[in-house]
Amino acid sequence: MVGLSKPRTLVVVIHGLRGTSKKFRDLKTLLEDTYENSVVIAPEYLHKSLFSMARATTVVQQVLASIDSAYAADNFERVILVGHSMGSVLARRVLIEASGTEHRWHKDAPDASKREAALADVEPREWATKIERLVMFASISRGWSAEHTSSPFQSFQWKLGGMIGHVLPERFRPTLFDFRRGSPFIVQTRLRWLAYCKARGDRPQVVQFLGTKDNVAPPDDSIDFATAQGTDRFIQVELPHSDHSDLITFSSYAPSDTPKARYTRRRRQIVEDVLRGNPSEYEVHVARREWFLDELPAQPDAETKNLVFVIHGIRDRGFWTKKIASRIKKTADNKGKSFVSRTPSYGYFPILPFLLPWYRRQKVEWFMDQYVEAAAIYPNADMHFLGHSNGTYLAARALQDYPAIAFKRIFFAGSVVRGNYDWGRLVRSNRVEKIFNVTATADIVVAMFPYGLRPLQRIFDLGGAGHVGFSPALPGALHQVDLSGPSVEGREYVEGGHRAGREEELWEYIAEFFVTGDVIEAGDNNPHFRPKQPLISRLLGWVAPGIVAFIATVVLGLGAFLIWSTGVALRPDVAEQANDADGLLKAWFALPVSTHLLFLGVYFALVRFMALRF
Repeated sequence: MVGLSKPRTLVVVIHGLRGTSKKFRDLKTLLEDTYENSVVIAPEYLHKSLFSMARATTVVQQVLASIDSAYAADNFERVILVGHSMGSVLARRVLIEASGTEHRWHKDAPDASKREAALADVEPREWATKIERLVMFASISRGWSAEHTSSPFQSFQWKLGGMIGHVLPERFRPTLFDFRRGSPFIVQTRLRWLAYCKARGDRPQVVQFLGTKDNVAPPDDSIDFATAQGTDRFIQVELPHSDHSDLITFSSYAPSDTPKARYTRRRRQIVEDVLRGNPSEYEVHVARREWFLDELPAQPDAETKNLVFVIHGIRDRGFWTKKIASRIKKTADNKGKSFVSRTPSYGYFPILPFLLPWYRRQKVEWFMDQYVEAAAIYPNADMHFLGHSNGTYLAARALQDYPAIAFKRIFFAGSVVRGNYDWGRLVRSNRVEKIFNVTATADIVVAMFPYGLRPLQRIFDLGGAGHVGFSPALPGALHQVDLSGPSVEGREYVEGGHRAGREEELWEYIAEFFVTGDVIEAGDNNPHFRPKQPLISRLLGWVAPGIVAFIATVVLGLGAFLIWSTGVALRPDVAEQANDADGLLKAWFALPVSTHLLFLGVYFALVRFMALRF
């Protein structure tokens, strides 16, 4: 404490992963020297250990409690929140929660998600109105990603950690997992921040410090550029010769004339100038977004009222998505309405990775990152969604895990979502207005694999809504699915296979649905629709679990046999005993070792090809 005996400023430091009092000693000293008449608190929170399994929402509660305790001890006139790395994300979320920003999902649908139940009843704080500044050092605002790593080995570690995190039960997941790009906590925080900025014109200033050598926090990693363009509410400052860790180091034991000592002194001076509000001193270090990005996102557009995502499925590059989006925008233009589209691609997605839940959930996280960027650019737009195959899973899973998102109208084709998905809850909470699900007469892909895995639905999280539709019948607020409403005279199925629901013959129906919310009457003798599926399609769906089990048994059994027999062939003593076998087995063991190895190599090559290309 400096100056007067009674402090007037409370400065709260929130550390990142593995943060300790020792690591934050320099930062704490600098803040005490910079803010006169202040009390600086830097507690160690639950996420201080790499092996911490506390949920991010629990850490937010802990930070709120520590500020409550410090604030109650004195009459502070202003509050400064300071965070490093993950701590910056927590600081932003603490500000949002303390300000009383409305929980859309808590108000409209308290049962919509358990993801953030720990924050459902947080009350506004008096001290939130006194927050003057949010200071972030190396903030990972969009979350960490393996793409940001500086070495192949580190990238492998992060990818492996992400996969393990998806497989583990939630109570055993490390805290770090909550801060990955596209995670529910990161997405909810970013969406809540956009809502907070939209509602409050007098929000605190945000200062972001970024190291020139930082290989963890990307230089364009901030949504504040979109929410504070043309204002002084956000500044980003580069600290020279600083990486992710030493960004908060302001003292050096090296000789004063060494480069390291000079860099440390310069870093401290820049931070002090920024925090004291001396732009003439730090202006040279201010970083503009256009210096880091070759192609800047569009300026925020408050006039656009409708945005439609069009997302492709498995074994697809998604070229058709732009064509359907073009038809929707053309129809909207003809009706005097405004629509924009987003048709991002997550790349070719083979069927084997698709069957693994953690791979699909990584695509959900990718999609949620896209959603937030769109929400930042079009703050007043209603979001709509058109998805095919795996694209339908992205929307359904996102609505389940991210209660801050909503889609006004949804169109599913070749859906791999389970048939008992609870759409009624989403309608009652005003997060979905209408859904239009197309089932096809001969969707072999859905009938065989997602629907064929229904005995293991809890494990694979897939279903056959593209083959059998949704059940029970959807509530009246939704347009009944399967093209079976009264406006289409009971024609329940689209003629064709897995791609039938997105073929050109349906573009007119799709565009009309998104633009007006209505379904065009099919008319009599329409060749594109059928009142029921052929018997062979229904039979395939019924027996699909047995077929899938048979295929898995054959493939895995053949692999096990080839591995075992190759091992036998490599051991002469065992191979001689195998000669006592009869018939084909004896002939098989009589083959040279090189032949066994060849067959084993061909097997693995075929499995790899089918897994990564089919």
